[in-house]
Amino acid sequence: MTWLLKIFGFISGGGLSSITQEIAAWDIKRREAVNDRDRVRAETMLSQLRMQQELLVAEQKHASTRWVRPAFALVALIYWAKLVVWDTILELGATPYPGDHVAWFVTLIPTAYFLTRPFEKARG
Repeated sequence: MTWLLKIFGFISGGGLSSITQEIAAWDIKRREAVNDRDRVRAETMLSQLRMQQELLVAEQKHASTRWVRPAFALVALIYWAKLVVWDTILELGATPYPGDHVAWFVTLIPTAYFLTRPFEKARG
């Protein structure tokens, strides 16, 4: 059940807190750098993370853009929960094929996150 709370936390704004935690970690790495290469790498990551943080804050300022990111995530979460929990684990139903466009988007959202996130972390 903790995985569900983590997903809900990220959808409801946890992305900003995770970026803030990464900024703190990279700031420590920058201060503890023993050579210029490590210091420059840490400063580069800090500037990129701060830009991401500013972008998320800017997106949340306006009511017209505040709902977009959670809405896409929520649609994918509901669809995958229906497929995995309701249809597969509980065996209480069968979801008909929704069409190519829906299936493509619902697959793309989690795939893009889970495939790109490790590269972002490895880069930094």
